[in-house]
Amino acid sequence: MNRLATDKRISVIAALVEGVSVNATCRMTGVAKQTVLKLLKDRGCAAASYHDQRVRNLHVRRLHFQWNGNAPFHAAHEWFQQEA
Repeated sequence: MNRLATDKRISVIAALVEGVSVNATCRMTGVAKQTVLKLLKDRGCAAASYHDQRVRNLHVRRLHFQWNGNAPFHAAHEWFQQEA
Protein backbone atom coordinates (compact mmCIF):
# COMPACT_ATOMS: atom_id res chain seq x y z
CA MET A 1 0.00 0.00 0.00
CA ASN A 2 1.36 3.42 -0.93
CA ARG A 3 1.93 5.90 1.83
CA LEU A 4 1.83 9.67 1.42
CA ALA A 5 5.16 11.35 2.16
CA THR A 6 5.40 13.17 5.48
CA ASP A 7 5.96 16.58 3.88
CA LYS A 8 2.85 16.12 1.71
CA ARG A 9 0.79 15.07 4.76
CA ILE A 10 1.97 18.16 6.61
CA SER A 11 1.05 20.37 3.62
CA VAL A 12 -2.44 18.85 3.37
CA ILE A 13 -3.19 19.15 7.10
CA ALA A 14 -1.77 22.69 7.23
CA ALA A 15 -4.03 23.76 4.36
CA LEU A 16 -7.11 22.21 5.94
CA VAL A 17 -6.33 23.78 9.33
CA GLU A 18 -6.08 27.18 7.64
CA GLY A 19 -9.59 26.73 6.29
CA VAL A 20 -8.83 25.81 2.70
CA SER A 21 -11.51 23.62 1.11
CA VAL A 22 -10.83 19.98 0.28
CA ASN A 23 -10.95 20.59 -3.48
CA ALA A 24 -8.60 23.56 -3.23
CA THR A 25 -6.26 21.53 -1.02
CA CYS A 26 -6.19 18.84 -3.71
CA ARG A 27 -5.28 21.39 -6.36
CA MET A 28 -2.65 23.09 -4.17
CA THR A 29 -0.88 19.92 -3.06
CA GLY A 30 -1.50 17.60 -6.01
CA VAL A 31 -2.98 14.94 -3.73
CA ALA A 32 -6.09 12.97 -4.72
CA LYS A 33 -9.39 13.94 -3.09
CA GLN A 34 -9.94 10.49 -1.57
CA THR A 35 -6.46 10.65 -0.04
CA VAL A 36 -7.18 14.05 1.49
CA LEU A 37 -10.49 12.81 2.90
CA LYS A 38 -8.87 9.68 4.34
CA LEU A 39 -6.10 11.74 5.92
CA LEU A 40 -8.69 14.14 7.35
CA LYS A 41 -10.65 11.26 8.84
CA ASP A 42 -7.53 9.63 10.30
CA ARG A 43 -6.31 12.86 11.90
CA GLY A 44 -9.80 13.66 13.19
CA CYS A 45 -10.12 10.25 14.83
CA ALA A 46 -6.64 10.62 16.35
CA ALA A 47 -7.54 14.07 17.71
CA ALA A 48 -10.81 12.76 19.15
CA SER A 49 -9.00 9.88 20.83
CA TYR A 50 -6.35 12.21 22.28
CA HIS A 51 -9.05 14.58 23.53
CA ASP A 52 -11.02 11.73 25.12
CA GLN A 53 -7.91 10.51 26.96
CA ARG A 54 -6.58 13.87 28.12
CA VAL A 55 -9.59 16.08 28.87
CA ARG A 56 -11.12 14.95 32.16
CA ASN A 57 -12.89 16.44 35.19
CA LEU A 58 -13.68 19.84 33.73
CA HIS A 59 -15.80 22.15 35.84
CA VAL A 60 -17.73 24.09 33.24
CA ARG A 61 -19.81 27.10 34.18
CA ARG A 62 -20.71 28.25 30.68
CA LEU A 63 -20.69 26.44 27.38
CA HIS A 64 -20.95 28.14 24.00
CA PHE A 65 -21.80 26.37 20.74
CA GLN A 66 -21.22 28.04 17.41
CA TRP A 67 -23.32 26.91 14.48
CA ASN A 68 -21.26 26.17 11.40
CA GLY A 69 -24.17 26.23 8.98
CA ASN A 70 -22.59 23.75 6.56
CA ALA A 71 -23.57 20.49 8.21
CA PRO A 72 -25.50 19.75 11.37
CA PHE A 73 -23.53 18.06 14.13
CA HIS A 74 -25.68 14.94 14.22
CA ALA A 75 -25.08 14.22 10.52
CA ALA A 76 -21.31 14.42 10.96
CA HIS A 77 -21.50 12.37 14.14
CA GLU A 78 -23.52 9.64 12.42
CA TRP A 79 -21.04 9.61 9.53
CA PHE A 80 -18.05 9.10 11.86
CA GLN A 81 -19.92 6.39 13.78
CA GLN A 82 -20.57 4.48 10.52
CA GLU A 83 -16.93 4.72 9.47
CA ALA A 84 -15.52 3.50 12.80
